[in-house]
Amino acid sequence: MSKTYSVKWRQIWALIFLDIAILISWIAYHKYQPVVLDIFGFSSITKEFLIIQALILLVTPPAAGIFADKIWLKKKEKLPLIKSGINLVTMVFMTVAFTVFIQPDGWWRFLVPILIVFWLILMNVFHSPAFSTFEMFVPEKKYPQVMALFIVLIQLAQAIEPVIIDVLDIFGGPITFAVGGILVFATGFYLQRQFTNLNTSTKRRLSVKKATTSESKPWLVFGLGLIFGIATNFFFNQLPELIDEFGVMSFIDVSGAVKTGLVIAFSALFCYPISLLVSKIGLNKSMIISIILCILFGGVIFLSTGTTTTIAILLFALAYAGLSVSAIPSAFVNLNPQHKVFGLGLFFAAAEFPSSIFEILSV
Repeated sequence: MSKTYSVKWRQIWALIFLDIAILISWIAYHKYQPVVLDIFGFSSITKEFLIIQALILLVTPPAAGIFADKIWLKKKEKLPLIKSGINLVTMVFMTVAFTVFIQPDGWWRFLVPILIVFWLILMNVFHSPAFSTFEMFVPEKKYPQVMALFIVLIQLAQAIEPVIIDVLDIFGGPITFAVGGILVFATGFYLQRQFTNLNTSTKRRLSVKKATTSESKPWLVFGLGLIFGIATNFFFNQLPELIDEFGVMSFIDVSGAVKTGLVIAFSALFCYPISLLVSKIGLNKSMIISIILCILFGGVIFLSTGTTTTIAILLFALAYAGLSVSAIPSAFVNLNPQHKVFGLGLFFAAAEFPSSIFEILSV
């Protein structure tokens, strides 16, 4: 393989670090958002706030994508939007940390929900443009393998979420928000540096790839995101409850949350070997097979008991790994440059939608 088409690992690692920082920030947000709303007397509007949050997660990524695509087509540059978004997120993080620390009363307390809404919008402004650079650093035939690395590290971080939450409890709200801001800024700055450090000739060779079909299919991408989101919501939100309810994996004397973490880690560790299989089979076939298997094993989980349920959960975890390493690459190959970030925004918006609905219904 020629050097021109090799994976740009420094830039890929920078993207991974940014994604992990975003994940930790979301864990912190979900941990402290209800607490902060309660402290400032807004606990009565929790459901309404979650509805606003769901709308932001649904609308902001594709809207930001339209803007980012226009900048890319005009200036061949994505860094300004990414840089601005990261800097503003950091500022809001720090402002929230300071506000929670001083706990203002009177009309000043209304600043808190406004800041949280602003943070939600900004977090979704820069993520799609930043992630869209993935395909510039990876040859198409390497998409599944490199995506597997993302999934492994992200899911391992999610698997230790109980540990992360315990650490956040030690830090407390103000320090947690401040650390979140520092993490996003540091990883965002590192990504910018790695992009800037590419020499001029390399930058000329990097390009946003055209769709493998004759035209973009953004609504197909939205559908892929929705399917991925339903599977993700089941895996991370509903499976822990089912494990507790049915006493699954009773041979392991730990809490349901820890059992779920073990299943997530199991799925993550099989991502890379499954990605090699995806490369051989092809993205489209892999997506279809993974979706069918997720539905099949998901149904078995609900209808079975005992050891059969445990086996079905592990098989679902493997099917979800296949879906994880093929979903976003499938989105990339179905989008042309003029719709690239918009399409990714649609994917991320659709992927978040099932979890948003689940969260609203759980209140």
